[in-house]
Amino acid sequence: MNLSSTSSVEALAVLIDAVEQLAGATTPADVGRVVRTAARQLTGADGITVVMREGAKVRYIDEDAIAPLWKGQAFPIESCVSGWAMLNRQSVSIGDIRQDPRVPIPLYEPTFVRSMIMAPVRPQDPIAAIGAYWAAPGAPTPKAVAVLEMIARAARVALENVRLQASLNEALTLAQAASRAKSDFLANMSHEIRTPLNGMVGAVEGLANTGMSGEQTALLDLLTDSSADLEQALGDILDFAGMDEGTTALDRSPLHLGDLVRETVGHFHRRFAEKGLALHVRLAATAETWVTGDRARLRQVISHLLANAAKFTDAGEASVTVTRAADGFHIAVSDTGRGFDMTQSERLFDHFEQADASSTRPVGGAGLGLAIGRRLAAMMGGRLEVRSRPGEGSTFTLVAPLLDCEAPPDTEQTDGSLDRPLRILVVDDHPTNRKVAELILAQVGAQVSSAEGGAEACDLFADGQFDAILMDVQMPGMDGLTATRRIREMEAARRQPRTPILMLTANALPEHVEASRAAGADQHLTKPIQPASLFAALREATARAA
Repeated sequence: MNLSSTSSVEALAVLIDAVEQLAGATTPADVGRVVRTAARQLTGADGITVVMREGAKVRYIDEDAIAPLWKGQAFPIESCVSGWAMLNRQSVSIGDIRQDPRVPIPLYEPTFVRSMIMAPVRPQDPIAAIGAYWAAPGAPTPKAVAVLEMIARAARVALENVRLQASLNEALTLAQAASRAKSDFLANMSHEIRTPLNGMVGAVEGLANTGMSGEQTALLDLLTDSSADLEQALGDILDFAGMDEGTTALDRSPLHLGDLVRETVGHFHRRFAEKGLALHVRLAATAETWVTGDRARLRQVISHLLANAAKFTDAGEASVTVTRAADGFHIAVSDTGRGFDMTQSERLFDHFEQADASSTRPVGGAGLGLAIGRRLAAMMGGRLEVRSRPGEGSTFTLVAPLLDCEAPPDTEQTDGSLDRPLRILVVDDHPTNRKVAELILAQVGAQVSSAEGGAEACDLFADGQFDAILMDVQMPGMDGLTATRRIREMEAARRQPRTPILMLTANALPEHVEASRAAGADQHLTKPIQPASLFAALREATARAA
């Protein structure tokens, strides 16, 4: 190509346009299309090919020529000029193919080619080559060779970007598959553990309402504490997985801070008393207020801190003190336990870490409580701090910037009663879960009907009237999500009022909650069933539907 000053400007424009297009290339085919077009314009060749190396072969992935060449065909790398250029890591310039021993004449005989240039892409470790061909013999100009090598350099960057993007996409696909597998495993684990745990909690609840001896009451207390510990451990594992995936979200609802702290501490009095430890609550007047926050997450953090205090304190006492400062409420849990060296403090907040990780440590635990607590504190916009000295106890302080709010209406009803007996449809494939729900609902005089699956639930709903439906999710045949959608469709078709549907399930991950809402459920409750939580949810759902 004979370039004048004007054509040099045009050539530069072609090259710049090619580089811009190569920057957006996402496949080798994209690169081939841009390269062969630009190369033919800039060299004036009668034909251009783009060749990719595939191990011991080369494949002609694209071409732009006056007659067909070898697009789509593959050849042994030793049998063609493109292979020679890649194996020898250098450009080839041939004035007459019939006079050069490197040219396989039978391969070129059917074509128009008489002279050529072949430039390797990434000469130090060739991954491709670009060929330029002319129909007449004659030595290609040094400028044509230089232009083709320039295009080869641009192609190198583009092809490496394409390969890198492909590797990243593959890695992302594998990571997403691994994440789905982890989520599926956690969901199945949650379901398989929470289902029998639900039966155990229900049986304990039923026994608590019968006359028992002192020894039986002590055993029942042990069962209650053990089931609560198991539920907490399972919840910690699921919470930690959700935080790792960024799927954990905070609720922001009105709560009375003083009542929440007293209620949370109340669950620990027996545990401390069994060890001969005193447990105190000290609330400043400024803590007796309504604030906006996540009730469950605040209780979770305080409960972890109290559980640690109970574990690591052998004599003396523990206390929960709530004060207010400029940066928020300070909820401090102090104990007179064994304490620890502050050089270990940061390690304590790492997951699966404990101050004493030896096999002979005097207390157990998964080492997740403080890690979860610190993450939840950060999500609240606060922090979790610690002060401790060996032999002198520890103080963990949750600093939570909770905002003041007005007391919500109708906060007077705090017992487990309902306004009236309800007609409730319980849907669960597990007979133990249905029995547990029936026993709990019997406490408030509910009229209970049961279904073993989604299809039966739809049939019962079509033939009857219910104030609320408790729906399991994971069931054979028709699952709870499908049944919920089907019921909503029936309501719409019949122009019926909306019946509250509460998902009562062992599936507790954030994506399960979202799936329940998307299907048309009003609330998502997790097993094991807590009577107070169930009654409160029923009160709220039926009041809203009234």
